Amino acid sequence: MPLRETVPQDILEFAPNMREADKQEVRSLSGLDPLAVLSTGLFHSKPCMTGVDEQGEIVLICGVVPNGGVGSIWMLSTDAITQNKRELIREGRRWVDEQSALYRVLTNVVDERNVVHQRLIKHMGFKFGDPINNVGVEGIRVLPFER
Repeated sequence: MPLRETVPQDILEFAPNMREADKQEVRSLSGLDPLAVLSTGLFHSKPCMTGVDEQGEIVLICGVVPNGGVGSIWMLSTDAITQNKRELIREGRRWVDEQSALYRVLTNVVDERNVVHQRLIKHMGFKFGDPINNVGVEGIRVLPFER
């Protein structure tokens, strides 16, 4: 699955098609709607990337928000992510390796209910920490991860 730099039109096209689990995670952690979170991600991420399938449909948008030597890595996806696992893992590992070379550590949290993303995070070589309770505007349980 090729990754290319995200353009503003990507987030307008992608936001309504996000996986329900990703929408839920975004709302629970930030209280914001998908378009607002994606706009923030596009503005703050260095880089912000879009993954497209063979038909040219947007499957995911991801990025890394720099904070000194730490990069807050993130990804949001559509339901098509499950049909593109093999390509995503191959290209995703390559991209995560490139980002790892730029930061002392890549880190973030994932909603404990978002099992699809937990599996993907593990495949990308991240290690999970102990669960953290009462996080975000809805006080959810999250799993920290880093590489």
